Amino acid sequence: MQLNPLKMKNFSSIVIIFLLIIITADSLDAQRRRSRRNTEDTEQKSFAEKINYEIRIGAIGFGGGFAMGVKPSIGFNINEYITLGGLMRVDYEFVNQFGFEDVSLFSYGPGILGRGKIMKKYYVQAEYTFFSFENINDTRFNRSFLSAGIGLVQGGDKWKYNIELMIILDDLSRDYFGRTVDFWINFSKNF
Repeated sequence: MQLNPLKMKNFSSIVIIFLLIIITADSLDAQRRRSRRNTEDTEQKSFAEKINYEIRIGAIGFGGGFAMGVKPSIGFNINEYITLGGLMRVDYEFVNQFGFEDVSLFSYGPGILGRGKIMKKYYVQAEYTFFSFENINDTRFNRSFLSAGIGLVQGGDKWKYNIELMIILDDLSRDYFGRTVDFWINFSKNF
């Protein structure tokens, strides 16, 4: 089968025109992004735009009962990559004791957090929580513990949602929670 040189020339012209359109469009898009980034760099964010609000729902556990936690936090975006802030963690646990009365436990405590963005979508986070644990015998004990983890963020410009895995680094706290890793779903503003 012989290729027609005229058809090959037309095909080559079409391919070259198509490649030029793609290269030009990509170059224009890059220039548009660069000019938007330059204007964003020159505009200073207001104080309110640097405040990060979050609500986390997670630390869910099953096994002899049910456990769930809520962790609202507020942080200050020091720059594009680092956020420092405070949080309040509240955990509820329902313990089903066979042959005994069921128990509801309510534990809570404030904490501090630090977050570093690795890329636009990924971040690492550390938390230090001062926690008041409730025991089955209606007594409390206080314990501070450190958690560290990673997260993935998705969403729009102001509002985003995150998925976070936090490893509890204190043995006694892990024993009380009955798990080593907490899974959190976050809803955040000005992430």
